[in-house]
Amino acid sequence: MGSEMPEMWTNCSYHTNMKEDSFDPQPKQKTVLKDAIYKFLRQFYNESDSEKITDEFMKDFYRSISSLSLDDLEKLATSYLQDEKTN
Repeated sequence: MGSEMPEMWTNCSYHTNMKEDSFDPQPKQKTVLKDAIYKFLRQFYNESDSEKITDEFMKDFYRSISSLSLDDLEKLATSYLQDEKTN
């Protein structure tokens, strides 16, 4: 196991760098979340303002998600799956 650690850390570092390099805070395709937020905001704001607010929210959302660790993501997924089972 001792000899595997450096390779493992190298792989983790490589994947982390790839993730950061290829991260696009504004994906080209629309998302379900983005559509839902936009539709909700349209009830209260004009088209232009709704789009600006939605875009800023999505930037912040992706920035927040990208800062989570794998453990954090696993906890979120586990919590979501447990909620699905109870509903």
